[in-house]
Amino acid sequence: MIEIKITKGNCRYKISVVGHAGHGKAGEDIVCAGVSSLFYALNAGLEDLQHTGMLDEKNANAWNDFKWNVSDSVWVQKVIKSIEKGLFWIADQYPNNLRVEVENMNECSNHEKVKEIAEKLNGIAYGENISDIEAEAKEHGIVIVMGASDDLMEFSGAIEDEGGCYDGGEVYFDRDGVSQDDTERDNVIEAIWCDGTNAEGVPATWTYQTEIPHEKFNVWEDEELYCVGIVFSIEDIQ
Repeated sequence: MIEIKITKGNCRYKISVVGHAGHGKAGEDIVCAGVSSLFYALNAGLEDLQHTGMLDEKNANAWNDFKWNVSDSVWVQKVIKSIEKGLFWIADQYPNNLRVEVENMNECSNHEKVKEIAEKLNGIAYGENISDIEAEAKEHGIVIVMGASDDLMEFSGAIEDEGGCYDGGEVYFDRDGVSQDDTERDNVIEAIWCDGTNAEGVPATWTYQTEIPHEKFNVWEDEELYCVGIVFSIEDIQ
């Protein structure tokens, strides 16, 4: 039997595969062929949409771990969901030859409060006074991240600091704040300048990628999407 475990984390998608289908001879096993075809279709789709493929190309022809960095754009998620549906369909048709399990790692610590803060921020205008929400976030150990101007990543709430990211780039930080000398600390957020969208596919000036579990919110400026900010619990960082 082939056993597949799909692990979803923020900006990371992993498929672990062990075993053999055992439905037919090597080279003639239709379950094995179907699973392989879906994997390569997934990789091709992500390459087309994101211009990046598997993180571990050397093992692409063996049952192993397949890993991708992924965005949350509507089209990327459609591709992923279509492939998952295909895998589950095969598992339903051939239950003795394929089993599929999904683990979602996206949920934050203190998830309900993180989600509540994100919902309060969603739809704010750039430059709007959110001091009451920031105070509430600080009280509950929650961090808010959003863009400022064309060169800054601003932290508020449980961390109050800012990092430079002109034209995009990575900002490293820990619970004490941002690394001011570009030293790589335990946590990183990548700022994407003018090359990202929100979940509905609307282009945004600033978007962010990080493996830290988080919720997102939209910041608007003159009816255009300025930023897709993120909210996370300080418990989820080093």
